Amino acid sequence: MSNLGCKHFLNDSGCKLFFYAKSVGKGMSFGSTCLLSISQAITISPRNSRWAELRVKAPKDICSLIFLGWLLHLLVNIVFPMYVISNLHNKTVMDTKNHDYCSSVRHDKTADALYAALLSFPDVVCVGLMIWSSLSMIIILRRHKQQVRHLHRSNVSFTSSPETRATHTILVLVVVFFGACRHMLKMIQDKASD
Repeated sequence: MSNLGCKHFLNDSGCKLFFYAKSVGKGMSFGSTCLLSISQAITISPRNSRWAELRVKAPKDICSLIFLGWLLHLLVNIVFPMYVISNLHNKTVMDTKNHDYCSSVRHDKTADALYAALLSFPDVVCVGLMIWSSLSMIIILRRHKQQVRHLHRSNVSFTSSPETRATHTILVLVVVFFGACRHMLKMIQDKASD
């Protein structure tokens, strides 16, 4: 809306709700992607692996995990609305950071750093789990390719194996995802330096 010239259209409640929903939505996006990645790793794991037991339980537990993700992000971000105010009435708060249509109240650097760490922790855990599950899938696919190598030798073909194509797809998705994350972090840093 600020790009359309409407810079003062939200009151305090609207600003608080907007930033809270945006933050919870971002967290759930990370959490859902993480859950999907782990689910895929469990699905392609061999039947005789330690994950075989989870393969049966995982589909039943997905709804519970999504609910816990919502609960976690709703609770972690509950502090967010306390620090956001509207630019509508041009309040005189000493140290604020302008976000076009809303502002956030700045506190001392220690409190801001602790708050940033609190908000970042679930995302960092999700990124770590996604890296782990992606690497697990690549290892599983590589082992599978080595086990079925003799089958591919009898069938002379110039196309790559399904395992290789799946590995390339996983790597492309990981690179694109982390490229997008890096771009978002760069935007955040640029906004923070304003």
